[in-house]
Formats: sequence, C-alpha cells, structure tokens
Amino acid sequence: AIGVAAAALRRSTGSQIHDATALAGVGPAENTSALPPLLGAATNSTGGGSAGGGAETGALALLASPLAQGTLRILAATTAFLALAYFDVRRIRPRSYSLRNFAAEMWEALKLVLPVLIFLVIGFSFILLIFASVLEKLCLPERIGEEIIVYGQFYGPV
Repeated sequence: AIGVAAAALRRSTGSQIHDATALAGVGPAENTSALPPLLGAATNSTGGGSAGGGAETGALALLASPLAQGTLRILAATTAFLALAYFDVRRIRPRSYSLRNFAAEMWEALKLVLPVLIFLVIGFSFILLIFASVLEKLCLPERIGEEIIVYGQFYGPV
C-alpha cells in the first residue's frame, strides 16, 4: 500500500521534482532530497545489506512520516493530560478512587463534550485569528500567529 501511495505521489509531484533537479544540475537518480521523507527513503532503499534491510528501512520511513509523527504527538499529549488529570483528581477524592473510576468519569465527560467540540474549535479559531491579525499589524512574524492558531485549535477547547 505504501508503494502504491508513493507511486501516486511521485506521479503527481514528478514534474516539480524534475524541475528542482534540473535547476540543481543533477539527474533525478542523484537528487532525492526534494522528495518527502517517506518517498525519499522508499526510493533509496535497495534492500541490500541484511536480509530484512528493505523492511527495516520501510518501517523507519513510515515512523519518520509527518502522519506518524503527528499521531505520536497527539498520543503523547493525550497520555500526559490523562495522567496529570488523574493525579490531580485523585488528590481531592477519597483514597479508594481508582483508575477505573477515573476512566468512567472521563468517558462520561467526553460524551458531554464531544457533540460541541467542533463548535469550540471553530470559536477558538475565530478568536485566535483576530488575535493573530493584531499581532501581524504589530509587525511580528507571521509564523507566530500561525502557531498560536494551530495550537489554540487543539489545546483551547481542552
């Protein structure tokens, strides 16, 4: 499946990669730095070396993909939030408060918040867009406003 996706991506971006390599003065075989990380690793792997070299390279390339990195970040943030929330709630609850009780309470809270989450994200995005526009008028770099909007969308509703 990764090979099919890589081939489709290669076809869709082939002209851009060819233009970039032509400007650099090297052929497509020598320059794979213009390729995305997953595609670059897939085209550079020859399967030589150890018996499982191609599979190991493919797994590493998959872990290096932006999708995998984003998924790992979300999992890490969720795990950290849940762990800190559990220890925080446990301080004010009776000593018999278990992880099972916490999970049941979190599930009930999630069922309450989930229907309105999209509206919270949209509302926070709107407010942060106005805030980012003010920062841009103050001649601050545009990337600061973009980061505020992106992180505000995800962490604002929490």
